[in-house]
Amino acid sequence: MSPEDQLEDLLEVWQAASDRGQQVDLVVLCRDQPELLPLLKQRIEVLQKFQQLRRINSAETTVTQPSDGRDTSESASSDSPPMRYALPVPGSVVGQFRIISELGKGGMGVVYRARDTTLNRDVALKIMLPDLAQRTETVSRFLREARAMAAIRHDNVVEVYQADEFGGFPFVAMPLLAGETLQSRLTREGRLPVSEVHRMGAEIARGLDAVHARGLIHRDLKPSNIWLEAGSGRVKLLDFGLARDLAASDGVSVSGVIVGTPLYMSPEQANGSPLDGRSDLFSLGTILYEMAAGQTPFRAASLTSTLVAIAEKQPQSILELNPAVPVPLAILIQKLHAKRPEDRPVSAADVALEIQRIGEEKPLSHSSGRGFSRTHRGTLTLALTAGIAFIALGLFLSRIGKQPRSIDQDNGPVPLNGASSLKSRNIDPLKILDLDVHHYKATRNKKTSPRGVLGKDDSFGVELGDEIHFTSKLSRPAFAYLIMFQPDGKDAILFPRDEMTEPEPTESPGYPRSQNWQLAEGDGLCVIALIASDDPLPSYRVWRTNHPDVPWKPVEGQPDVVWKDDGVTLKPFGPDLTGTRAAKVAEDRLPIVRLVDWLRKESNATVAAVAFTVEKK
Repeated sequence: MSPEDQLEDLLEVWQAASDRGQQVDLVVLCRDQPELLPLLKQRIEVLQKFQQLRRINSAETTVTQPSDGRDTSESASSDSPPMRYALPVPGSVVGQFRIISELGKGGMGVVYRARDTTLNRDVALKIMLPDLAQRTETVSRFLREARAMAAIRHDNVVEVYQADEFGGFPFVAMPLLAGETLQSRLTREGRLPVSEVHRMGAEIARGLDAVHARGLIHRDLKPSNIWLEAGSGRVKLLDFGLARDLAASDGVSVSGVIVGTPLYMSPEQANGSPLDGRSDLFSLGTILYEMAAGQTPFRAASLTSTLVAIAEKQPQSILELNPAVPVPLAILIQKLHAKRPEDRPVSAADVALEIQRIGEEKPLSHSSGRGFSRTHRGTLTLALTAGIAFIALGLFLSRIGKQPRSIDQDNGPVPLNGASSLKSRNIDPLKILDLDVHHYKATRNKKTSPRGVLGKDDSFGVELGDEIHFTSKLSRPAFAYLIMFQPDGKDAILFPRDEMTEPEPTESPGYPRSQNWQLAEGDGLCVIALIASDDPLPSYRVWRTNHPDVPWKPVEGQPDVVWKDDGVTLKPFGPDLTGTRAAKVAEDRLPIVRLVDWLRKESNATVAAVAFTVEKK
């Protein structure tokens, strides 16, 4: 059983005891897995904020989380005044509106079909639920924010005709729309055509931009709150009952309040933290994912698991669920799902423009009609040139990939990324000038002693517990991945800072200078590979998801030998290594050669690597 599975089991035990009102000693609970105790405490701290949410069977809630840790719902105050009204029935009158029939019920109110007797037209009349209307501050927020919405005039936001209170009835009057919700369409069709994802996604973002421009955030953006007009299919954002005025200073809208629908919440929203418009952008990312993939990204077996997934986990790659999704759209959704608000796009306007740009691109596609090209075991490729130039480049790569390595031929690296297009622009091929692994020997007092660069400074062997650091130099700023292929058969991204971040152009991709990497992934051969490209690269997670067949597995390696491979030349370095000894090695079968050849072919980029053996102490 994996550590994650063990942690889930421990959480279930804790949750079951919590449901019974019992306290659990976490130290005792983790007695067989003490290393999981810190992470278990962290998960429980998050889950404790969602105790009230577990009792929701409609998946819609308004829950307060006071600073003293108590959980209370807005409708459960023992000090609340008695109910001021009962909901109207067909035929009754609310101000100038005569109730015709009930249309639906949500978390904040009931929506009726009503007749505006003054203007002689039918409207949708939303009346706040009586139990919520018992709280004066809730009514104040409801009316204040509805009036703010009434000032918005935008094609992608439902118009608010009137917001008022009559005879104890807080209400909002809106147009009576023909059509259906996005939720209804998703339920009927599952995932939608990519063209529709582009169109509706851009319209949702434009509507959000109009809302945010008025100093409001929606806080409950979800498919059931998005209306698709009959005929045109135009998007209208609905149900701003949970909207919050960012400029409010009356204490009504406060941090510590968990509002919204769990499946579409942002991490900060689920935590009850202060929000801004970027919380809505996270929800938009979830809606785009659902439209394109046919399923929500963070759904789990239980509500608590769903909320933990939103706060801590990354969803399954959308490209695995729907290969027709363009890579730029997958990357945008990934950005919108950044756990930290500051890592998301700055504004809804930026998102709308980006979706529009993606939708207007003319992707290179196979006859299957997919919006991108797949070659060599699912590789996503962006064409730099067309026709003969592209075919010629492919033939060149194929021929290079089949040639055996030469030993000690100082030919330098061969640039493979966009070679033909760079040549046509008279730009020198991109080169990897240096790729160094710095060795720090672990000492008995748990400190480290620098031993120099592996393969250069009489440093050839490393042991478990030692630390290493990485530096590199490119011939010009470029996009790059720095990857460690570990002795345990796994791989880890060293640059950029994590697998969800898209690389930025740099001349010196490397691990943060203030940090070293401790070798704790077992003994055997370890490879540090650098992929450099003149063209933008997606996040490593997206790239790796679409390149699942990496030829890497645990290998014993050779003690005191460092191998350096620049894509053409393979050079061994060792304390007593001779040319004769190196020449006897079947270099075309070495794991490092297989790996570098594969990386070159799959990435169509410049690649270099350093390999060394991690030994047991």
